[in-house]
Amino acid sequence: ASSRGDVYFYNSETDESVVEHPLETQYRAIVEEEKRKRLTGAQDRGGDSHGGWTDGGGAADLDDAERAVPIAHSEVVDMALFYDLDPAKETWLLQTVRES
Repeated sequence: ASSRGDVYFYNSETDESVVEHPLETQYRAIVEEEKRKRLTGAQDRGGDSHGGWTDGGGAADLDDAERAVPIAHSEVVDMALFYDLDPAKETWLLQTVRES
């Protein structure tokens, strides 16, 4: 971190520091792909936006995953917002966001 508190990612092999996480592009692509799959599947099923999950399915899966690796739900919500997702409406993407 800088003296102002800015966070940087350092690559010891190239001796470079960058602001964006080195895997940001890949993580964003994974989230977008999962979103596309779900939306395409929902259209194929006649608009079932949850893809067969209950309304709380994504959140319930997230709760199960949090027991394995302690990541606060608020951190996942913050990351979902960073990816331009609505965590209240796109709960089925929370597990993917958490994994990223």
